[in-house]
Amino acid sequence: MAIEQVDESSWPTKENSPLLILPMTPEELSEKFNLVFVDDSDDLGDLKIAVVRGQRFGIAGLIRHQDAPFEGTTVYVDSEADLRSTSSAVLSDFGLEESEVSWITTELRRE
Repeated sequence: MAIEQVDESSWPTKENSPLLILPMTPEELSEKFNLVFVDDSDDLGDLKIAVVRGQRFGIAGLIRHQDAPFEGTTVYVDSEADLRSTSSAVLSDFGLEESEVSWITTELRRE
């Protein structure tokens, strides 16, 4: 499988950046990719998180804040990652086209 769940301790403690918003809820991702989201919280409030590894993109956090004003689940990656290749890899591993995501980092939109 292109996506596998890894232990939350694999989630980097250094800086992470939002990369894009998947068009699926944590429940839909759980069903489609057999992921288990756990409850957590940060300075933005309560959230659900699953830490995953993709065949092409490495470790990422899938996060959905309870009070987020938008639909979908945000993919967070290492802030030092090459965003262009990482976003392409995330889309590929999740079987999506860029047109299917509701948001992608402005760092990529400028290029």
